[in-house]
Amino acid sequence: MRYFIFLFILMGLVGSSSDCQENNDKTCCTDVAPGYELKETPTTKNLYSVYSHWAVGANGTILYSYYPCIYKDSAQIVESPTRKDLYSVFQISKDDAWAVGDSGVIIHWDGNNWNLFESPIASRLNSVYFLDSLDGWAVGDKGTILHYKDGKWNITGSPIQLCLRSVAFITKDNGWAVGDSGVMLHYDGNNWKLEERITDKTLYSIAFKDTSEGWAVGGSDRNDYVVMLKYTGDKWEIKETDWKGILYSVSVGGKFSGLGYVGEGENGEGLIGNETCRDCPKLNGIFVADRWSEAIVGDNGVYLGFLIK
Repeated sequence: MRYFIFLFILMGLVGSSSDCQENNDKTCCTDVAPGYELKETPTTKNLYSVYSHWAVGANGTILYSYYPCIYKDSAQIVESPTRKDLYSVFQISKDDAWAVGDSGVIIHWDGNNWNLFESPIASRLNSVYFLDSLDGWAVGDKGTILHYKDGKWNITGSPIQLCLRSVAFITKDNGWAVGDSGVMLHYDGNNWKLEERITDKTLYSIAFKDTSEGWAVGGSDRNDYVVMLKYTGDKWEIKETDWKGILYSVSVGGKFSGLGYVGEGENGEGLIGNETCRDCPKLNGIFVADRWSEAIVGDNGVYLGFLIK
């Protein structure tokens, strides 16, 4: 199991105290075993999401990394068309990517520049997902659901007013969104419908490997146990956990079932799987390319690369 590797890796962490977190010092997160290290970044802004080559965060921060899972490849600042916080990014191809964030901001990468894109709302968007270059979805506060089709974003009917935190699709006719108070919505190709809740804790992130495996993660209190739900093809079930904190992001990648999740431990430290990065800040986003490589971002500009050669 990959998290046995994580256990070995995280045993290499050293840090003096929680002063690292309090002083916004990302360099405390550097002394890790080979294969899993802090990438060099030119920012201390909080980073909220990473997908393939792109990472986004506070004040419109956009980073590009040619090799996102390799720590020796530094991430570079890319000019942003907005100063609003960006909470989610999704890359379709090298010339096509999207990011969303505060006040309904939507931006698009065309292969040369990031540009503002017309948004039909002014409320916060938390997550964006694309099936292909012509079909995309975004969700946000007050149950907001947007659908990208025919070159524009449109508001889609939502059965709830609760905040939606994450959206993901298995096929174009099979999508899911999760959010506050354990809310789960399912899209059947025509409408979004409210599903029976199996937890009352906030679900921050959802991801699918295929039609028979998916994961949703979250939590509501750092001093309580993290929440993990598993999708088995026809139902969701709660997975028992024995560690405390909140999970903010989950990612599944590759045919070899690479699964990763990150968040915040009970003392505010970074959480990777069920292990804590003792002096790392809160970790907000993860992108798993496969079982052996991933990228992680967090507060204070932290950007970690993990690669087993």
